[in-house]
Amino acid sequence: MITLNYTISEQEYKDFYYFMGWRSPARRSYRIRFFVKTFAAYLVFLLLLFYMKNSAIDLPAIIITLVVMTGLYFYSAFRVKRHYHNFGKKVFDESGNSPVEVSIGETGIFAKGQDGEANYKWSAFVKKFEENNCYYLLMSSQLGIIIPQRVFRLQKEQEAFEKMLSEYLPLQADLPMITK
Repeated sequence: MITLNYTISEQEYKDFYYFMGWRSPARRSYRIRFFVKTFAAYLVFLLLLFYMKNSAIDLPAIIITLVVMTGLYFYSAFRVKRHYHNFGKKVFDESGNSPVEVSIGETGIFAKGQDGEANYKWSAFVKKFEENNCYYLLMSSQLGIIIPQRVFRLQKEQEAFEKMLSEYLPLQADLPMITK
């Protein structure tokens, strides 16, 4: 059994919600649709603008359009990241930065914090990710446990944890996401 005592930092909350809401493999098709819709709306707006002015589409107009679309891409990505980081900050503020004690064993994970206790069986986890120097053990698309890699005092502890993950997690939790 491995026992870890830690608090989750504000940045770890932010990274978790940004990953889950935007960067995870399951959200790939959503990201593509988001940018296609954004750029399509911009192009329709430009075509209507040129049509109403009866002006020709020339090289400077194309260059300006490409520059604006590039700026739109980076601005949209910035706004999305900021949205999820603000949500992570809100969750962090509500958590009160309280310490958590997590015991990891053969039956599952037992977590105890200021707000209460929870006992998770290994079968409850549907997905595992290793991102942003953390382990994300997910029970649903928005609910999971964050275990920062920094909390392992010894390399042997981390190796034992990874061994438990490979032994006890359901097989599909380690498989890559298949998008339809």
